[in-house]
Amino acid sequence: NSLLILALEAFDYICDKTNKQNPYKNIANDIRENAYKKFYIKNEGIFSTTGNGNDYTELANSLALLAKIPCDGNESEIAKKLANGELIACSLSNKIFKYRVLLDIDTQKHKQSVLDEIYKDRRIKIPYIQHIDKNCFYWAGWILAQFQSYIGYSFYRINIS
Repeated sequence: NSLLILALEAFDYICDKTNKQNPYKNIANDIRENAYKKFYIKNEGIFSTTGNGNDYTELANSLALLAKIPCDGNESEIAKKLANGELIACSLSNKIFKYRVLLDIDTQKHKQSVLDEIYKDRRIKIPYIQHIDKNCFYWAGWILAQFQSYIGYSFYRINIS
């Protein structure tokens, strides 16, 4: 649902820039409304991955916030849970969504937790990945470079020796 909303918004942006009619213009809002009804657990103030209220993941909540699915004004509370590691962790390749939403909500507040997690993940996961695929270092560097420009912090200042 969230990824479809983001794709529809990207398509709408392309249509606007190319002066084309977007036949799908209102679909994203319908999906948002239905996703809110199905996946937002009001008494918990957070999104459930399956809608049953038993599983709260970083990925589902990050994507829901990026897609601007309504959450009754609980964006900051959800971000706090994401930053504090209170939700089921997402894979390394999907952490970019978590970091993006944290930095979008409050760059100054969450910048350090994002940096700390990237540093921790580098220390734990990259030596293991190195034995699987040498190209993983390239992709990890590419992801870090994207965030460097986004938050104005050079990751190369981190001592990775």
